[in-house]
Amino acid sequence: MIDPDVFADEWALLCERFNREASGRLAEAYYDALSAVLTTGQFIAAAKSLFILSEFFPTPQAFIQAGGIDPQADALDQWELCERVMAGEHHIAGRMNEAGKRVLLLLGGPRHLGLTALDQVGWVRKEFLALYHEVASGQERAGIAGPEVTPESRRLVGEVMAKATKEREGT
Repeated sequence: MIDPDVFADEWALLCERFNREASGRLAEAYYDALSAVLTTGQFIAAAKSLFILSEFFPTPQAFIQAGGIDPQADALDQWELCERVMAGEHHIAGRMNEAGKRVLLLLGGPRHLGLTALDQVGWVRKEFLALYHEVASGQERAGIAGPEVTPESRRLVGEVMAKATKEREGT
């Protein structure tokens, strides 16, 4: 997460450099997108580099690349953590960055993903990586909603979980 005061200072400087108005909504969108994947140090390095090298006002993706993060490698690292969460290591979610945690929730959360059939893991990986790139670049699809939890779905999941527990324990 980026320190908000540092972000505000660097943002104002970049806006002045590129003759842009420091709009609150745009700054908020950039802050949310960049805080999900950059540390304060990475953001400072990216802002200073972009101040010097950019011809036009930088996109969130340009900040991420200038911050020394390979977006594809970062997405794959977060996917590996997600796989561990799916395997039942729920505490691993704490190691995920903000974008990874957001995508994990968008895909239904740890318990829901833990019920994924083996033949569907490839699909989940593809969706995770696509969503991760959207969330990390600040271009998250509008209208993405998690699954609706109804009394009937709770009952069904409870039955499936109880059955799986009995099978695992061999009773």
